[in-house]
Amino acid sequence: MAFGITSIISKQSGVAEVINHAFKIDFWDTDLWVETINHLIENPQKRVKMGIDGMHEVTGSNGTKLPRRSDFYIPALWPNIYVRHEA
Repeated sequence: MAFGITSIISKQSGVAEVINHAFKIDFWDTDLWVETINHLIENPQKRVKMGIDGMHEVTGSNGTKLPRRSDFYIPALWPNIYVRHEA
């Protein structure tokens, strides 16, 4: 997604809960996986738009600032000494 590639992910994956601009398909629905891939091949405009929207979502270039990984685990390990630095 960060490179502007359209993503097709399983609904059962943990990332499906936090990602909006991706196709989310049931892991076992192989027919829907094939239909989605064919749809993207036949509709390059849709494929490009979903890729760009996904890139903006994960890189934060749409005006929102995404948290760094360290914002999650450092405060949990050292809550008394960690000071959050704004980038």
